[in-house]
Amino acid sequence: MSDEERLAAQERKKRLNRERVALLRATNPEYAERQRARDRTHGRRYQFKSKFGITLDDWDLMLRRQSGRCYLCENPLQGGRTDIHIDHDHACCPGRRSCGNCIRGLACQKCNQGVGQFGDDPDLMRRVAYNLEMANASLRANQAT
Repeated sequence: MSDEERLAAQERKKRLNRERVALLRATNPEYAERQRARDRTHGRRYQFKSKFGITLDDWDLMLRRQSGRCYLCENPLQGGRTDIHIDHDHACCPGRRSCGNCIRGLACQKCNQGVGQFGDDPDLMRRVAYNLEMANASLRANQAT
């Protein structure tokens, strides 16, 4: 068998496999849902390991330890694994990947983005919070008069 024939046979096999799976999904909704769930789990498992150095079990344990709440604002974390953010110390691991040792906790989207916008600087966040409180108090005092 020549190289061209072998490649053509491989392509035929792939096409037949895709057609078989498409037919299975079209005629069996339970199969389709199982496949989608498996694909989602596999994708999250890969993302957690490659980006953060943790397993799905590690993530579940963090969520239980935090009682299902954002570690920053303590509000309940809404949604599933895709809606809950893993916050890590960017001083240790700049960028979007983490070594896994600098994970601070699970956070809601607002808190995770807020911390990032403030450059992970708690002093700056405290200064902004203080100034916001002062500005609000001044507005309330002016409105009362």
